[in-house]
Amino acid sequence: MSAATEPLAQVLIRAQIDGSRSRRVASNELQKFMPDEIALFTEQLSRIPRKAGSYDPCGPEFDRYESIPLWMRGTLYFMLFTGSTILLPMQLVASMYLLVHGRMKPIWHELPAPTLHLWEWTTSMTAYVKAPLYLIERSIREKAALCVNRRGQFKLLTKGYTFMSYVWTEIMGWQSKQGFGPVDISLRKKGIHYEHFLKFFDRCNCEWLWVDLIAMPEVLEDMSSDEKENIEVLRTAIINQFRDLVRQAAKVVVLDTTLLRLGTASPIDVGICLVLGHWITRLWTLTETRLAQRVILRTRDSDFDLDEIIDHFDQILTNFEDRYFHLYARLTRLREDTSKSRVRLVSPLRLDSQEPNLLAEIFYGTENRWTGATVDEARALFPVLHLKWDHRWDAMEGFDHIAEAFPDDKDILVLYCRYHDIDWPKS
Repeated sequence: MSAATEPLAQVLIRAQIDGSRSRRVASNELQKFMPDEIALFTEQLSRIPRKAGSYDPCGPEFDRYESIPLWMRGTLYFMLFTGSTILLPMQLVASMYLLVHGRMKPIWHELPAPTLHLWEWTTSMTAYVKAPLYLIERSIREKAALCVNRRGQFKLLTKGYTFMSYVWTEIMGWQSKQGFGPVDISLRKKGIHYEHFLKFFDRCNCEWLWVDLIAMPEVLEDMSSDEKENIEVLRTAIINQFRDLVRQAAKVVVLDTTLLRLGTASPIDVGICLVLGHWITRLWTLTETRLAQRVILRTRDSDFDLDEIIDHFDQILTNFEDRYFHLYARLTRLREDTSKSRVRLVSPLRLDSQEPNLLAEIFYGTENRWTGATVDEARALFPVLHLKWDHRWDAMEGFDHIAEAFPDDKDILVLYCRYHDIDWPKS
């Protein structure tokens, strides 16, 4: 961090972007912007209320869900019982009248509706969404996506669904008042609270949604060794189908909590905001966007197509000294340029003498991206490289298999591991 970019970083910090992200982006993607210019951009970001446990810069709406207290639950069930009791005599009288006149259909379809709606409303306050294990196993056997609708119902699909791309610490609502840390195992067993789950559909604009935390089983600490082994096998099977899961989706919708604060019609503002969030720092999200047919960036009140954003920068970019170049370089690596018409970019992960190839192009996009788990630094590359993972492998064995598949690019793989502080091959 240079002193020259500190004023720019302070503008971002005042806009509730966390300090480390602000300073990194100010020194890289936004290094040629003036503080006054970025100050105009930050006026488009809604301010978020401070709340205990909020994972800066996310805010409380997504990253921490607070369920209703016990006394309120009791009140709700009392209301349910009272309401059902009041409705029952009227429904019985109406049923007798309709029965006498031979109108059977309303008896079955219309009279129970008020009571059913009352039950649904009450139970939604305490319900959770979690895929049953037998459906997960079936989705693997049938090579289909295990999707869910806003009513919490599941369906296996091979096309037409929406794939949700996110950072789970931001979106799942599992943080506590103490902030980010290990999630209580009892909560992980329940799944995602239904009311929190509905926020996904409010922003994804779809009928069927694929969410990895719902469609993939989790290895829990209190499982036996055999159970853990079985779950790991299932997780690996889904990872090995991950390439098709993303490609078969009609669209990938990006939910980044910084981007969700943005209210603008400017594609440049959307590009700036995207590099400020945590979504762009994760390695798995690169895999998702590289494989997707279409990537939609969701802002506070609009949708933007990522390809259109990149193409807009490509059109306004004049040369490598352009102030938009570093921002453009960060964004364009999210997508495969099938037209080969975009500016060719240079990466520290590439030797100058090498021509672009699949492995190298993927590595360009992994700059400043991490997973938090060493094994995933290898595993996250497998779907986009069209390779199959084995649940018994560790990161070293994963890199060994990448090297076997791309024998002419081992030097690129060594640079990648060095960049991520991984000792491969073993010294």
